[in-house]
Amino acid sequence: MGKLWIGGAAFDIDVVTPDGDTPPAQRPMSFKDIDKGAYAPSEPITAFYFHDKGAEGSAEQTYKYLKKVGFGVHGSIDSDGSFTQYADFSYVRTLHAGRVNDYSIGIEMTNTLIPNLKERKFLETWDNFLARFNAKKRPIIVRDYRGLRQKVYGHFPAQIATAVKIANVTCQALRIPRRILMNAKLGLPWGGLLPNLKVNPANKKKLIGEIADEYKHGVFGHFNVTNGHGDPGTDIFEAMIADGFEAKEVVV
Repeated sequence: MGKLWIGGAAFDIDVVTPDGDTPPAQRPMSFKDIDKGAYAPSEPITAFYFHDKGAEGSAEQTYKYLKKVGFGVHGSIDSDGSFTQYADFSYVRTLHAGRVNDYSIGIEMTNTLIPNLKERKFLETWDNFLARFNAKKRPIIVRDYRGLRQKVYGHFPAQIATAVKIANVTCQALRIPRRILMNAKLGLPWGGLLPNLKVNPANKKKLIGEIADEYKHGVFGHFNVTNGHGDPGTDIFEAMIADGFEAKEVVV
């Protein structure tokens, strides 16, 4: 049993959490207001965003890399399901998903998602490509990505279990709706941009448009608000729906 720190209060959570009884502000890896990648809050938290960092590795490696490049998240879930919290969910905002940073929590999960596309052989099938680089023996999942079914590396069961538990505790503590977006046509969690967001024709990595208020509340993925990233794997969202989270159909 570990501790999850939200608004200075400790919430018991049935997952492995290194230094679980120590508040994030007192941990060696914790963010502080002057750190790159973190800043003081300006809006209430209403959303929860999951990321896959695109690599295998520890929570400490994740933290050091993000801090080095000037980004940040609130915590990390390793392959074994252990959770390391870097910052209090209420008191610190992090630079993790662009325009939603001011009102959202960001959690990074260890998962390559897909191999380096430059390593794919000429005429090699996608299945063989995934199998050839799957040294960790991750499950292969099918997800919605921009309206298409795509096979990618999934998360280990322990990671999924931790993600669901953290989302449940956090949503209850901060009154975030237990809501996941759904692509009804494909029967999969929504892997597209949030409604009203579009790719900027002048810069494919930038988006234009405003996020409607109804899409500022709930649990989302990094790919919902950026065109420069394709994470996370959506098996975590399927597990949340199975756990009772609302599946809200996206109409575009």
